[in-house]
Amino acid sequence: MVPFYVTSLIDCSADDMLNIDQLRLAFASLVSGSTSSNSDNGSLTWYSIESLLAKINHLRALQPRPEAQCNRLELALVSLLPSVSSNDDILLKLLENIEKLIVEEDQPTQRQLLLEAVRDEILHRVSDVQRETVLRWWYSMAKLQDTTGDSNKVKPSIHAGL
Repeated sequence: MVPFYVTSLIDCSADDMLNIDQLRLAFASLVSGSTSSNSDNGSLTWYSIESLLAKINHLRALQPRPEAQCNRLELALVSLLPSVSSNDDILLKLLENIEKLIVEEDQPTQRQLLLEAVRDEILHRVSDVQRETVLRWWYSMAKLQDTTGDSNKVKPSIHAGL
């Protein structure tokens, strides 16, 4: 059932279908439901994440890039952070992939939007169970960016609000 819904949601990420809020809520609900089943050791959760990542990477490679759809899917991916709390391995892999998307984003406004979305998820929706893991990742990413000196990649506002 999950693969069908994932495909349907990705298809509905196109223009004039689901808006950002609807897509984020739908993916978060889907992953939260698949995470709570625990009968598959997280494989359905990871399938959902991998499918989103594959579509995002495909869209990022297109010329011209479908910005609105790519933006919706990236924000949907970030919205999964609170939904994977029961599996630290999946949470760490999700954080790693979100970091990769942020670092590889070549458009400063989109990069900043992703950073703000991650910050909002951490501040408002991540559970206490996963907060330490997520904050450790957040600050290590900030430290990494500070030591590389590449202020064009991730702006110092990564520290703001936390």
